[in-house]
Amino acid sequence: MVNERGRSLCLCLRLALSAVVGIGLAAVTPFQSAAQQGSDAPATDRLNVFLECGGRGCDLGFYQDQIAWVNWVSDPTDADVQASLAAAALPGGGREFQIDFAVTDIEGGDDRLFYRSSSDDTFQEEIEGIATILSIGFARYATLVGFRQFVAVRSLETIGIDADERVVDAQEVDDPWNLWVFTVGGSGRFSGSQTRKSERLNANFSARRTTPTWKMSFVGAGSILKRDIERSDGSILSTDERDWRFNVGVTYTLAEHWSVDLSSLSSKPHPRFNQNFRGDLTPGIEFSIFPYQEATRRAVTLRYTVAFTYRNYEEITIFGKLEEAVWEEELRLRATMRQSWGEASASINTSHVLGAFDKHNVALVGGFSFRVVRGLRFNASGNISWVTDQLYVSSRGVSDEEALLRLRTRRSTFNKGLNFGFSYQFGSIFNNTVNNRFGGR
Repeated sequence: MVNERGRSLCLCLRLALSAVVGIGLAAVTPFQSAAQQGSDAPATDRLNVFLECGGRGCDLGFYQDQIAWVNWVSDPTDADVQASLAAAALPGGGREFQIDFAVTDIEGGDDRLFYRSSSDDTFQEEIEGIATILSIGFARYATLVGFRQFVAVRSLETIGIDADERVVDAQEVDDPWNLWVFTVGGSGRFSGSQTRKSERLNANFSARRTTPTWKMSFVGAGSILKRDIERSDGSILSTDERDWRFNVGVTYTLAEHWSVDLSSLSSKPHPRFNQNFRGDLTPGIEFSIFPYQEATRRAVTLRYTVAFTYRNYEEITIFGKLEEAVWEEELRLRATMRQSWGEASASINTSHVLGAFDKHNVALVGGFSFRVVRGLRFNASGNISWVTDQLYVSSRGVSDEEALLRLRTRRSTFNKGLNFGFSYQFGSIFNNTVNNRFGGR
């Protein structure tokens, strides 16, 4: 997961600085300069840093408050060090946070550190761990570029931590669950007014096991939605929408860039899909141009699957079927990238019924967020698809009420969507002060 240089750095930093997380031999402590004690003006003798993040773990205000011995700047072009935070879910329920550090003035100075949270960590515990790793990374660069006055190393004994405390090796762990992780959940929602009321119940469960070689999952879910809506003439439109599904998936690692998969689906889809029952059995193979370990930063994958699908319909379809079994093949090319300049993703999915190329689905999906120039960001996302494989559409047609409430699907051969926007920021480059009064406005 980490190259040898990165592993060595992580180990050295753990041994030298990780008393903050309670596992090493020494501690790093920031000195408080006079510029930090009550002055509104930004200090000019501190390391300038910029953090790019989004989603889980991105609490910029907390990091600014906890790591006050650096200058937080609002544009990466003003930073001595640029840090980029990405997160990936772990099979045990926690997350792995990857922090990439980039510098322009030191050749070979770019680096990568990791922090892993456990499944029972609160959000506060997660961001405290991330703040620790950010501090370790910034402290290293502070010493490299000459800001040594802000960092001190002290032994664990001086701060009352037992030096015998250490990380437990994986082979020392007795896991009675053998890496299996189970979840069970449910929810309900009841709402109403004089002319409308609804009741919704949801339930779900899952069992997952992940190793470097195998990935297995068993996932089930179901929902019930009942609605009573008063029409303008006083009559009541009642709906009862029920669906359930059960998925099984097994993935095997063939090599660094190859994997194979076998999945199955049993379901009673939502009524709008006109099916009493659907069953799929889908083998597939996937090739990744980059090693899978780099997927949090960049990934280009090509996936091919062939599915055997059985459907039993509620009403006769536009193709005159009450049930049918077909083979469908799909090819998907997907690329994602997350860098200091922004992030982008694009995919093309093509599928069709074997022996019937006129029943196909071609979809293009993409989006990006890009820093054009200093302070100016542009983002856009869109999708377009050509669909002729809606085998389930009912032959009797769809009423306006069913279409508006999404109780039945109308046949469509073309779908599209586009979203875009921009933002421009200017003013002070410093972003150090946190003020939580009136909700941090």
